[in-house]
Amino acid sequence: MIALKLFIFKVLILAVNVYLGLIVIYVVSTFFVNDRDAPWFVFLEEMIEPPLRRIRRWTQGRTTVGNLDFAPVILVFSVLVIERLLIILGQ
Repeated sequence: MIALKLFIFKVLILAVNVYLGLIVIYVVSTFFVNDRDAPWFVFLEEMIEPPLRRIRRWTQGRTTVGNLDFAPVILVFSVLVIERLLIILGQ
């Protein structure tokens, strides 16, 4: 039973790490991608934009300074907190 619990938490932590990687790829690619209709970019947008929209709505648009949007930073910190909670609960 303990092995199953450990396996589940490791899979969840792996999923969180993959999501963090997707966030980084999305943020970097928004600076360089010209074709936003590319299938891989549409996939990233569908995975990352919904939580970013919620953060922007929750902060009432105060995450933007000039042309920089800090909502992805808040999302990364939130996901890191979730990862730490999973690590603590998995022990």
